[in-house]
Amino acid sequence: MTLECQVYTESFNLFFNPVVWHKTQHHEECPISMMVKTMEPFASDQRFKPSFAPPSPTMLKYLFELSVNNLTAEDSGNYSCQIYGSFNMVEASVTYYVSVRVHPRQMIITSKNSMHHMRQHTSGKDDELVVTEKKNVTIGCTVIGGFPLFDVEIFIGHKNVTNRFSIARTSHNRGSKCMRAAEQVVERWSHTVSVLAEDDGSLLKCIVTVPGLSPNVTSIPLVVRFLPVIDCLPARASVGDTQFNLTCRIKARPEVISLYWTIKGLNVSDRQLNNEYYTSVRDSPDGILETKLYIRNVTSENFHTYTIFAENVIGSNHKDVVLQRKFPSRTSSTTREIFLVGMELLQNGSSGEISVLSRTINSQESRSVFETLLFNSAFTLLPFHTSIVSSLVFAFVFKLLYLTEAIFRFCNY
Repeated sequence: MTLECQVYTESFNLFFNPVVWHKTQHHEECPISMMVKTMEPFASDQRFKPSFAPPSPTMLKYLFELSVNNLTAEDSGNYSCQIYGSFNMVEASVTYYVSVRVHPRQMIITSKNSMHHMRQHTSGKDDELVVTEKKNVTIGCTVIGGFPLFDVEIFIGHKNVTNRFSIARTSHNRGSKCMRAAEQVVERWSHTVSVLAEDDGSLLKCIVTVPGLSPNVTSIPLVVRFLPVIDCLPARASVGDTQFNLTCRIKARPEVISLYWTIKGLNVSDRQLNNEYYTSVRDSPDGILETKLYIRNVTSENFHTYTIFAENVIGSNHKDVVLQRKFPSRTSSTTREIFLVGMELLQNGSSGEISVLSRTINSQESRSVFETLLFNSAFTLLPFHTSIVSSLVFAFVFKLLYLTEAIFRFCNY
């Protein structure tokens, strides 16, 4: 920083008109230099350099300069160049109002977790903050220094959570006379910070932005302890499929200590075998546990809900997986395939699945076979001693149901 004091005159006598630089700070005034001689305490600092340039022959301008190198917060203040005359009176002066923008000198993240351990984190330290999902934890960010007034923002990952935090500001002056700095202390804190499993691995960031300067950031990684999170793939199979599997992926911190499937009250654990089911478990490279429940040979009785249970020291979680039936496709299924599926559904009394199957029929031949199946099978489903009249009535009802389904399909197309 270089401050200029220019004097335009035909004659100027430095002996009778001395030039003095002054600094005023917090109602305290100190001389910096007399002509080109630096006064204390500025001389010891060695950053303040007064200079004088005599006028050129063509321009009667006297130039006095004060250079300050490596500005600090203590250099803020009012700088005046004063020219004295007779009787030690100030005949001319110019004043510069200097405000030095400075970054904070310290930023601290403080936390108090559920185990009542105090942690502090400042820039440059390798640390992490361990918290439990959905449990409140006390977190604070303290910023010391920085000028002018600034704000403090708190982020968890990319989420701005500043509105959850209270704020308090204090300030004081530090340093000696005329070399003081106004230092502020800003604190943001909250006793009710709650994180989710999705925040695991995110950074808790304290961001300070001094107007006119680049942001200052201090951060600490979050390690979130959470219940097992279970994600299962959709499951669809056809009767007769072999070695079919239901697949689920489990993420948990700490690791899973118990994992099993429940099938109609039967628990099937890791690699446990029985006549109908068996399981497998493996760790994937991304740290996620993958479990599969295998069905050796899919029958119509396998189409129901399966439940996967996972537990760690935080607690347990579960998820239901519904194995849905995959019917023959519209274009590739043969008449025999449709006939066999329809017969099985009729024998099991699965009227809802019959309706679904009817929507998959595409060819005229398959429609004819399905219609005959519905009509003729009505007789075989009745007890032997049922009267012919009752059989005809029952068959007529089946025929009516199919015609209704056909009309419904026609309207939808």
